[in-house]
Amino acid sequence: MDNIGERIKFLRETKGISMNKLEDAIGAPRGSVNKWEKGSIPGGHYLVSLSDFFNVTADWILKGDIKAENSRLIDPFIFFKDKWEVVSRFKDLDDYEKNFIIECIKFAQHKKCHEGNALPKEQTEENC
Repeated sequence: MDNIGERIKFLRETKGISMNKLEDAIGAPRGSVNKWEKGSIPGGHYLVSLSDFFNVTADWILKGDIKAENSRLIDPFIFFKDKWEVVSRFKDLDDYEKNFIIECIKFAQHKKCHEGNALPKEQTEENC
């Protein structure tokens, strides 16, 4: 993402919200998000609100910096849209469904071990 507009749009779409919902959430006037996504820079108050809402640093919104001195780290899922979607969907499941998914993952990892594929770092031959 090369510019501020792309980063703001990415954050908004990753969270699955409309421009209007984002404006409502941070108290911005209508049309603000559209301007920002086209490259305008949000004012200080809105920049802080965006940073808090998306749990990223203002530096990341402005420049794409992952970490700034004396600043929060960006949520690691923000860089992995597919993982964000998995986590978002998983958290909405009930306990039975979560356990089912976990067992499916364990089965897939076990199957992968016995097919001779490379093991994930945290997996060893003992727990295959």
